Amino acid sequence: MKKLDYLWMMLFAVFVSVGLVACEEDDEVSDAPQELFGTWNYYGETVTFNPDGTMTWTYSDGSTETASFSYEAGHSTIVLTAHGETDRWRIVTLNSTTLTVEDSYGERMTMSRVGAVLDPDSGAESEKLWGR
Repeated sequence: MKKLDYLWMMLFAVFVSVGLVACEEDDEVSDAPQELFGTWNYYGETVTFNPDGTMTWTYSDGSTETASFSYEAGHSTIVLTAHGETDRWRIVTLNSTTLTVEDSYGERMTMSRVGAVLDPDSGAESEKLWGR
């Protein structure tokens, strides 16, 4: 009888272990376009999107604000959450040098990637990777 109890206890431990491993959360925002990740300039301030779903806004005075974000592929929308509030940024343009989003109030923000090199002939990026 003790062997049977031990067997059931071991079997239970295996199922719990497998269940916990299977339910492990993914640490990356896997459905977001890879071009989104990195640091963007916006009028002397920077916005950094990280693959782990965090975003940092660094103001011109050096202070920072962090938020978490997710990505809705069907709507090309970044969903930001900070201080208990949520905002939605619809991606209008995303390519190797430019990110343009429209916030939930209809205001557009155009950002340039930190370190991006523009095509000197056109003043714009040479390859469009994403956009509407």
